[in-house]
Amino acid sequence: MTITPALVVPVLPSLLGGLSLGVLAVTKLVVSGRILGISGMIKGLVHGDRSPWNLVFLSGLLLGGLFLQASCPSVFEALPASATPVRMIGAGLLVGLGTALGNGCTSGHGICGNARFSPRSFVSTLTFMSCGAIATASMQTATLFGIAPGLVPMPAPAADILQLSKMTLAASVVLLTVVSLAARALIKRQSYGECSIEDSPSAPWLSRFTDFAAGFLFALSLGVAGMTKSSKVTGFLAVLSGTFDPSLIFVMGGALLVATPAFQLITRYGVLQKPLCTDDYFLPKAKAIDRKLLIGAALFGAGWGAAGICPGPGVVALATGKNEIFMFISALLAGMFIAKQADAMKQPGIAIGRLCEKCDGKCVICDSYVRPATLVRVCDECNYGSYAGRCVICGGIGVSDAYYCKECTVQEKDCCSATTMSKKRVALALGTNLGDRVGNLLAAIKGLAEANIKVTQLSRLYESAPAYVTDQPAFLNAAATIETTLAPLDLLKTIKEIEENLGRDMQGQRWGPRPIDLDIIFYEDNEVSDGEKLIIPHPRWQERNFVIAPLADLDSSGIHTLNGSSENISSNRVSGRTAKAGEVKMLSRRLNIAQQLWLSQGGERQLGTPDLRCVIPMGRLGLWSWQERAQVMGILNITPDSFSDGGRHTTVDAAIGHAKQMIAHGADIIDIGGQSTRPGAQLLTPQEESSRIIPVLRALTEDSSTKSVPLSVDTFYSQVAEAAVEAGATMVNDVSGGTLDPGMFNTVARLGVPYVLMHMRGTPQTMQSKENTSYEDVCLEVAVSLQKSAEQAVQAGIEPWRLILDPGIGFAKTTEGNFRLIAQLSRLQGVLRPPLKGLPLLLGPSRKGFLGKVTGKSGASAAEERDWATAAAAALCVLQGANIIRAHNVAAVADAVKVADAVKKEMVFEK
Repeated sequence: MTITPALVVPVLPSLLGGLSLGVLAVTKLVVSGRILGISGMIKGLVHGDRSPWNLVFLSGLLLGGLFLQASCPSVFEALPASATPVRMIGAGLLVGLGTALGNGCTSGHGICGNARFSPRSFVSTLTFMSCGAIATASMQTATLFGIAPGLVPMPAPAADILQLSKMTLAASVVLLTVVSLAARALIKRQSYGECSIEDSPSAPWLSRFTDFAAGFLFALSLGVAGMTKSSKVTGFLAVLSGTFDPSLIFVMGGALLVATPAFQLITRYGVLQKPLCTDDYFLPKAKAIDRKLLIGAALFGAGWGAAGICPGPGVVALATGKNEIFMFISALLAGMFIAKQADAMKQPGIAIGRLCEKCDGKCVICDSYVRPATLVRVCDECNYGSYAGRCVICGGIGVSDAYYCKECTVQEKDCCSATTMSKKRVALALGTNLGDRVGNLLAAIKGLAEANIKVTQLSRLYESAPAYVTDQPAFLNAAATIETTLAPLDLLKTIKEIEENLGRDMQGQRWGPRPIDLDIIFYEDNEVSDGEKLIIPHPRWQERNFVIAPLADLDSSGIHTLNGSSENISSNRVSGRTAKAGEVKMLSRRLNIAQQLWLSQGGERQLGTPDLRCVIPMGRLGLWSWQERAQVMGILNITPDSFSDGGRHTTVDAAIGHAKQMIAHGADIIDIGGQSTRPGAQLLTPQEESSRIIPVLRALTEDSSTKSVPLSVDTFYSQVAEAAVEAGATMVNDVSGGTLDPGMFNTVARLGVPYVLMHMRGTPQTMQSKENTSYEDVCLEVAVSLQKSAEQAVQAGIEPWRLILDPGIGFAKTTEGNFRLIAQLSRLQGVLRPPLKGLPLLLGPSRKGFLGKVTGKSGASAAEERDWATAAAAALCVLQGANIIRAHNVAAVADAVKVADAVKKEMVFEK
């Protein structure tokens, strides 16, 4: 075999260009979770995809071509006379048809697919390489017989390409490094490693910068590697001729050398569980090696071999302004469009799904693409039944064809399960002011579940003064996010049926008293207008804080699920697949607006007044408001071995007397414990613990001076909690946060009482071991643990409005850790996701050993001498955001809390 020296690009620039292409493919995967496929991006434009990441990358690619033309024009070549319009147009059509059918080319299949060890990509690469070689040989044969002009060998590139190739590779590595570090910094600021920076204001800018820079550097890499020279490509494909140019082997080899280990570590071994700037990877789902793939790869190879140009280099070469390149790209786009139309005509179904003007251009499943790829067909029943030609997204009057995006076309294309039955995220407002208001809300939630509507989140519970018609009882308000397969009008019909079933008079006074009121506030990010019947977003949602505040409580990621719904979820999963970023953002955008509006009006400073206050249902005692001032929880130990007051209140009379004394001194809650949780304490059985506290509870509920005070049971046994609530306890205080009894969450959910969820590691016997007291960042780690436990409690059926969080001062913490928690309490609360970040916080520093260490009053015998230190700690806790202080010496702590409250109000006023 003879190699023509004039065609051989020096190996080093080709290798460096290939290495740079590999680094950029890895960068795209690491940052945005996407495959770097140029033909896929161009195909997306043909199919109406206006996604920012797509447009920005292609803009960078074009600008990179212009930069090459201006600074290093030797990467291009003067096209020979053999590049006739017929050849360029024919090749462009073949490449366009091939990439559309085969869904990939040299970058998508050749680099990214093979780096993932995809059999589909391997077969595609082998096919288009073989067909490319055949096409090139055919063209050369035709040239020998004078049938067609050949591609004339062009001069080797100038020496400045080597320097540019080094700079391009260095810039690509720097881009990957800098973006990764920046994303990691934003993630650390956003949360403690538990979620992506998807909702950070900086994330879209970082992602778009990466897309643009990657596109720019990709163009440079193609140029220095020689891929922008058609004669060089055909020289590489002419493997059996004297013009064979092997240097492009180093381009593909260099790219795979970098991309393969990175792709394997990420996609196969899960080294990076999710991308830096999105919540999931968007990898090709198709695995079948079918006729469509083979035909597409063959057509692409034929066009590539005939002209020596593929999509990426063709876009870059547009910078040269040559007519032949414009002909090729125009024909490529035409080929993709023809493939799209042919695909649409072959879709099964009876009628074409419709979109209204508002929803026009959105994928009916994920909404993340505009004008996507595949037409939706609907069956007879849907077309002539309740569906009746309405928009498959919002139910409005359909005016335009409905489409699936290119990613959603891999899903089932049956209209009943993939379009009209696809799940939508909706925000509802709930209100009630008649009868058992809490019971009405719970009945409405149950009614939604029975209608196959999944309640995925609930806000805190608010009591508000009536609006519009003021001569009526106060309302209880909440908000919820739901998942439903119903179109907006069908959802409206369903919730009206629920209201009627719960006793609402549908002909009653507008804005008057009602046992239940359910309103659709947001339906994803859609707008619906059907006269007076339904307007979405709700036209008056911004008028009243009793709607805005609950909406601001809802976490836009929508991960919480209640027991009343048909199934539980712990991550963003929709229809059995990973929820894409677009699905979250559709409703997220609306909820973020509500959060910003709430903050702009003063946020939490607006609460704690008769007009609007957060409340917790306290069973037989009604609603308990905790925001007007900090509350004091008095400790009543019915134990012989507690570290501070063991043995003093073991009889019923002694316990009642002490409880009355604490109430007189200012206790708002009495916390009754029958088991010591001091380090090393002997563990009791549930029966032993119950025998101590049940008689005291019954006596307190029968005494006229104590029965109206909230009574808490301090236990980590679900059996004891249930017995205590039956005896009169109105809340459960669990120092283990549900870790010592797996049945605790379900029991509390069934009992329907408030639940104090505390952070602790280990057991009372092991919690102070070095293993359990070691933290890298105690504040963040405690917050993450509380978040996870609270989510488990919510999934078990405990409504968020019944939760009280306790970071566990003195439990599995060092002295320094305890003080750091107090100092950073507001930071801890800020790490929690809504609605947990707005829940009441309980702290119990009372007489704890860490106070003795700094005051010189250590040891159990000196516990009571730490009351002054306790009062100081209590005041600091309140200033940092604590709502409830648990104390032995109620009189001292109550005074300290009052002073701290007064100071805190002035601090809030200054803010």
